[in-house]
Amino acid sequence: MLGASLTIEALSQFQQLYQLLSEANQSVNLTRITTLEDFCTRHLLDSLTVAPELKALPETFSLIDIGSGAGFPALPLAIVFPKARIVAVESVQKKARFIKEASLTLGLSHVEVISERSEILAHQTAYRDQFDIATARAVSALAILAELCLPFVRNNGRLLAMKTLQSLEKEQPEAQVAIQTLGGKIDRILDVSTQDLPNRALVIIQKLKASPKEYPRKPGIPEKKPLH
Repeated sequence: MLGASLTIEALSQFQQLYQLLSEANQSVNLTRITTLEDFCTRHLLDSLTVAPELKALPETFSLIDIGSGAGFPALPLAIVFPKARIVAVESVQKKARFIKEASLTLGLSHVEVISERSEILAHQTAYRDQFDIATARAVSALAILAELCLPFVRNNGRLLAMKTLQSLEKEQPEAQVAIQTLGGKIDRILDVSTQDLPNRALVIIQKLKASPKEYPRKPGIPEKKPLH
């Protein structure tokens, strides 16, 4: 699937993840995606669009997923790449709690879950400039993602922003200043659409130099006043 070879164990874990999500969603509102078909396409398939970009890395690569929601793409990527260091950042505690519980149940000991705003976490030395890859899936506009994610990425690392092709028409021109200010440049934009998952793009942003220390700004400011 999308360049990632899936083992029988991984397929079993995906099935178990769906069961865990379905059960938890009955008491806690985690996602509007509830059917198995939608889970496979809009959660799993969508999450794995970044897998081909990760295959070329050493098995022990480090990845931070900003705004993981109910654990996507962090949990599917942790299943496919069992030797990687995966950090899921989700500020909503009920969602972060689910990611933790699911990680334990699925035996994903290489997953770390942090319930914190990325604007705060990015200023902690244990996480700033520490990751080969940052991922973000439909969290915010591209200019905002650059500010929230690039400070976590080490030099020559990459931000993989999962967007729709339609949204990029407006967001890409507006994001140029933010990406440059945060020390990055757009390397490639890939059309990763499939028949089951249309209108999908992957924006690959290369980190060229350290992000200025003042970024990201305080919680809420990047969304209210994006860098243009």
